[in-house]
Amino acid sequence: EESAAKCAELEEQERLSHLQTQIDLPNGVTKAFHRMNDEFAVLTKCDRIWDTVGQRNTNRIAERTTATRVVERKPVRFQLGHCGLIESEWKVPHLENANGGDIYFYPAFALYFVSSDNFALLEYKDIQIEFSFSRFIEEETLPGDTTIVGQTWAKANKDGSPDKRFNGNYQIPIVQYGKISIKSATGMNEEYMVSNAEHAQTFSLAWTVFSGAVTTGV
Repeated sequence: EESAAKCAELEEQERLSHLQTQIDLPNGVTKAFHRMNDEFAVLTKCDRIWDTVGQRNTNRIAERTTATRVVERKPVRFQLGHCGLIESEWKVPHLENANGGDIYFYPAFALYFVSSDNFALLEYKDIQIEFSFSRFIEEETLPGDTTIVGQTWAKANKDGSPDKRFNGNYQIPIVQYGKISIKSATGMNEEYMVSNAEHAQTFSLAWTVFSGAVTTGV
């Protein structure tokens, strides 16, 4: 009986710790949010999404590569869902983070987990998302929805020709990925790589329209 009572008490404390939200938005903001969600839903279907967790410049001569930098990345998931911290009727974009806190885009604010028990609510006027195309030498399994834009060699000379000193030298595809960079005035700095560059670009454009609508209140 004591254990049951303690369990009920803890469950009630956990319930009361949730943030109660009721978000009323102008029609223009609501439409922009739904459009962004639609584009994000398409983005979640990409074959591969990675969180960029580190990078360094290469020594092209010593490493016999045409790549200018080495990118350390970890696969993550994008999905529409709910954050357990907030009670809300809205399904929102949820971006997993491989080495930090996840990101949720709610209609009136962004929720960023700095760590598992430390979070911040951010205004959209303080967040910037940038999209760019990224050429990447893909040495792992090739995603089915990416575009091959060239070829290089496992061991290459500075001019891109194969280094004939290495037996069994083989070609590696160069693909075009989409890169999404998310930064805030308060220090958030995340970078994602997406196998389908066009889907990443379309989502970024929809996010920009939505963010502008939230900021202006139109």
